[in-house]
Amino acid sequence: MSKDPDRRYKRSSEIFQALGHQLKACWEDGSLDGLVLSDEDGLCLAAAGPADTCGEVAATLPMLGRKAGDFKGILLADRGGVSAMVQRFRVEDTELYMCALGGDEDRQARQIARSISGCARILASG
Repeated sequence: MSKDPDRRYKRSSEIFQALGHQLKACWEDGSLDGLVLSDEDGLCLAAAGPADTCGEVAATLPMLGRKAGDFKGILLADRGGVSAMVQRFRVEDTELYMCALGGDEDRQARQIARSISGCARILASG
């Protein structure tokens, strides 16, 4: 259950804003360091957490995903190593990458699954 009782009121018909709301809710509920949605070109479509770290991570996700598929381990960033979990998914013909930063594996996996479900719904309705 979300910590924010008014989360359903934080909706937007603008796709990128809606994606941002989705990731922010998952990031907060999971007490993660960051949550990032990237496209196959490394463009950050949405993120929750420190903007510089999320942008840097987004750019690396396609390279990592193409080589390793789904990933669990340590990603190096400006601030050092950070625990990360990456999952590849598709919406229509577009390959996307969701990455959870920080927290334990259970929280990462739970919030990635929740984020992917929400983002796929938002993108399919857009």
